Amino acid sequence: MNFDAYSFPDVGGWVVIAASALAFGVWFAEWLHYHRIAKKSKATIPSIAMPVLLISFFMVACSAKTEPFNYGKDNCYFCKMGIVDPKFGGEVVTKKSKVYKFDDLVCMVRFLQSGTLNEEEIAKKVIINYENKDEFLDVSKTVFWTSPELRSPMGSNTAAFSSQQAAEKAKAGKEGQIFTWDELYKKIK
Repeated sequence: MNFDAYSFPDVGGWVVIAASALAFGVWFAEWLHYHRIAKKSKATIPSIAMPVLLISFFMVACSAKTEPFNYGKDNCYFCKMGIVDPKFGGEVVTKKSKVYKFDDLVCMVRFLQSGTLNEEEIAKKVIINYENKDEFLDVSKTVFWTSPELRSPMGSNTAAFSSQQAAEKAKAGKEGQIFTWDELYKKIK
């Protein structure tokens, strides 16, 4: 059997782009036509409202948001292991709303150190609150406790807390050290 097979998956993309351009062109023509009529009738508020509404719609649609973990189904972007422990994990969210999920702090830090993303591309860096698995904390405002007693998925053995007092309370009578984000970021290689 001697034959060639060709596949053109990009055609669908061009169809979507063409349809979007056509829809925008029709909308713009209608807006322009209405705008000319509105100038004659001095009703300019509706002609201003439509572009403002469209711009605000697109701004809201593109806002960077964290995503809750789907334990047992989501995988760590860095090490590719399943995310299963609800006390550990973090996310890096880009300004284009792409979410990178991590099962442990060490994976997140190594990903950031790898240079895959520029700092300007990042909208949020969050970590799971050790005391509340449903709460993400901004890493720059988080206090971290590192201890061999914690046993995190990839061995960073680091938990995140919302305050210095919460970290001190969890650490009470146990070994380990308390760090800020900057200190921890420099420590992990």
